[in-house]
Amino acid sequence: MKIWQRIFWTALALLWIQAIAVLTHPITRIPSDMFAAFSVDAVLLLAFVAIGGVADRPRVTAHVAAWLLVLSSIFRAASELVMELQGRTFELADCKLFYALFFVWLKDEADAVRWTWAAVAVAAPLAITWITARAFQRIAVESKRLSVAWSAIVISQLLVIGGWVAPACSQSGAEWWRPSSLLRLCDEAIRSTRLWIDPDIVRQPIREQIEAGTRRMNEVPHGLEHLDGVDVHFVVVESYGRFAWRHHDVRPALLENVARWGASLAASGFEARTGAVAPAVIGGASERAHAELLGGLPVRDRLTWEMVIASELVPLSKHMRNAGWHTVEMMPQMPFHWLAGYDFYGVEQGFAQPELPYEGFVYHFGRIPDQYGLHRLLKHAVQPATKPVFSMFVSVSSHAPWSAIPRYVEDWQIDEQTFAEEPARRHAFDYTDVPHADGLTVAYSDSINYALQCAFGFAQQLSRPSLVFVIGDHQPPISRSARPADMSADVPIHVLTNRPGLLRRLDELGFAAGLRLPDEWVSFPMADLAPALLRCYSK
Repeated sequence: MKIWQRIFWTALALLWIQAIAVLTHPITRIPSDMFAAFSVDAVLLLAFVAIGGVADRPRVTAHVAAWLLVLSSIFRAASELVMELQGRTFELADCKLFYALFFVWLKDEADAVRWTWAAVAVAAPLAITWITARAFQRIAVESKRLSVAWSAIVISQLLVIGGWVAPACSQSGAEWWRPSSLLRLCDEAIRSTRLWIDPDIVRQPIREQIEAGTRRMNEVPHGLEHLDGVDVHFVVVESYGRFAWRHHDVRPALLENVARWGASLAASGFEARTGAVAPAVIGGASERAHAELLGGLPVRDRLTWEMVIASELVPLSKHMRNAGWHTVEMMPQMPFHWLAGYDFYGVEQGFAQPELPYEGFVYHFGRIPDQYGLHRLLKHAVQPATKPVFSMFVSVSSHAPWSAIPRYVEDWQIDEQTFAEEPARRHAFDYTDVPHADGLTVAYSDSINYALQCAFGFAQQLSRPSLVFVIGDHQPPISRSARPADMSADVPIHVLTNRPGLLRRLDELGFAAGLRLPDEWVSFPMADLAPALLRCYSK
């Protein structure tokens, strides 16, 4: 091979290695400065393969380096995505989450499309690893041809120099070195291995936290005598966060609609209060927010959630059942009945897709518009009830990617084919566009306003004495990346009733009159809401 060919292929190999080392998650964005900084991982692995070339092991060291670099890059991409969407560090246990996202993304596609994408998901990393191994092998071969190890030694020393000058460069605004993802991956692998060998390292503190939460929920008064048989409904609005009240693309329409909805509710005999709570999750993990909402303790990660669901803790819904309420759960997005959840929450009557004979347009996440699910809850659980009802409805229409907005049926005359026509509005988004695509905030605004309209409209259909909580479960997955960003975890909560006097007991919790969330407000932890409600409405 001629000298210019060797130089060309070596330079191309270095460019490829640099790209793999510093590229952020390609699903959302490619950084414009990806070649403006050196990767510590790339330099370390280049030194490794250079030494391997001199030691006459170019092929083995190249493949080892390629696998390490690709794995560290995938780990970095996953870490950035989880931090951006949910505001927390990535754990290897979160790999289950990406499998679930992949399934949700393709669940409405044909089997052939699913298998094709599954093959791509497997083949793409293997192909990238093979190309990266070839690039490293080129470096190893050139190092062997030089017949000296000085190049490897110099490259290794660059790491030391880089670690020394990086802080000074960062202070001056320049960043010459990208931090090592490989070392963070090693730390996480070691931590996960320790947890696998000795799970009590992490389980014991969680167990103690659950025991404390169980004592608190049991010790607070829970007779609920002040409710005097009033129906209680929790309408959980997916991704309804503080962001909706602060972002310039969402706030104006929300303010206008809230004024109209408030007047309509007042005309129907409903009082309203509004406040805010702060869940332990941000941008996703709805099931954890639901456990925190009713269970009365923070649920920050999946392991805590699994242990809470399997514990002896008595959540608010089960206290309601024990006090004489008929407990109902409406989960339109669930294709099956979640028996473990029914047992934990004390659900006596559960609605999932098998009980929802829907024949309309299939929407992106939960298939069924919120209004259809709320109508079924009203007709098949609330109106026929012979004793007080406690219900929990989990919305689906405001779930990302907010690509299809159903029409709202003003008279609530709804059957299986009411929503057979196309959506009222369409936005050309899918899950790969979240959280950075242009126009997502407008689509989010449309979705939130539709979901809230359904929730407040549901309240107006209630003829029995009722107390309705309309509450967000977490901030939307765009709150941290939009401009301006909203880094809080706060979610609004609206409380409505057609029974005079019930809401006065909430005033001491900081709730304001009406549906409008004050511009300045103080939230309290979502985990404190269930004990506070038990205390407010029990003797």
